[in-house]
Amino acid sequence: MPEEFSAEFLRQCSRYLGSNDASLRDCADPLNLSPNAFLHRLRQAYEAGFIVVTSPEKRDLRIQLEDWWRSQEKPIRGFVASGSPDDSTFARAAAEAFLRLLRDVLNDKALLEVNIGIVSGSSTGLVFDELVQGRLWDEIMGGVDAEGKTIRVIALNVTPVVGWELRGNANISVLKFAVLLRDRLSRVKQITPYGLSTMLVVSEANLRNVDDSPSNRTVVELTDPNRLGTNKMSQLNLVITGVGSPDNSIFQRVLQEENLTAPPEMVGDVAFWPVDKLGAEVHLTRASKTRNHETEECLIYSAVRLETLRHLTRTGRKVMLVARNRRLENKVHKTPAIKAAILGEYANYLVTDEQTARDLIGTS
Repeated sequence: MPEEFSAEFLRQCSRYLGSNDASLRDCADPLNLSPNAFLHRLRQAYEAGFIVVTSPEKRDLRIQLEDWWRSQEKPIRGFVASGSPDDSTFARAAAEAFLRLLRDVLNDKALLEVNIGIVSGSSTGLVFDELVQGRLWDEIMGGVDAEGKTIRVIALNVTPVVGWELRGNANISVLKFAVLLRDRLSRVKQITPYGLSTMLVVSEANLRNVDDSPSNRTVVELTDPNRLGTNKMSQLNLVITGVGSPDNSIFQRVLQEENLTAPPEMVGDVAFWPVDKLGAEVHLTRASKTRNHETEECLIYSAVRLETLRHLTRTGRKVMLVARNRRLENKVHKTPAIKAAILGEYANYLVTDEQTARDLIGTS
């Protein structure tokens, strides 16, 4: 980062732009700058992409979205509706929102262990690509205190590591982010990445065997231990996930390759769990490989269930949903899946773009 755009300078910019009480001189004096010099440097930072200014219209849209979520009587606490659906502005808005949630978690003195869960996806992949550039870290995370904490960064699902999926693969994002944390945080007790290793599709009958495998058991114990037959609850503090649509997502290919049947009520997936329009889980089936003329229920292997995500949101943990409709070269319509995630209470923070926000509140 250029020296003139230091973390302290960016904090004073945020103070000036976001407060009605801080004067121009109040923000310039701590930097030993004149008011005019401060304004000149602020403009340079804006043009270089170190500062994103949200217009009043977008703030109004966020309030409308907030009101819509409240009308559903769901425990939603935070939202961002900013940026275009297919450009770097969206990635920056999502990365900024994620870091603000992480800052709150790391500054919680009562938490000696912090567990961060990442779900694969093209949108979540954009977030971590933006984060590893490091520009936002200095602006948002200056002064964060993580002394003595154990931090685990955990992949919550399995995806094939081929082609375009490489970019948003959770195991890879986990490694990228763990390296960033090691570079940026001092006096931390330990930072450890955890991944999952198994086949993508498993039968319900075989789920316990996969969960109990040495490579996956530690991850499941941290994220969804109850399904191992214990009475423990998830230790996740912060989760980032996306949603998929059945017409353009990993499900499209998996359904074909695995000979899976998706029920007509499926509108997409949340954290790779198929859902209907109300957020209820739906089941995938395929012809049994061992019993003729019979079917078996299957799932896309994930380390966290929908009911666990709901428990996290209801107990004040942070589950951030990053999702938007893409309208350029490959149209993807995720509005029904985003609504399903809200109605199912699987997230309590949303990052989306302006047009998708309008789709959600029905004003487009």
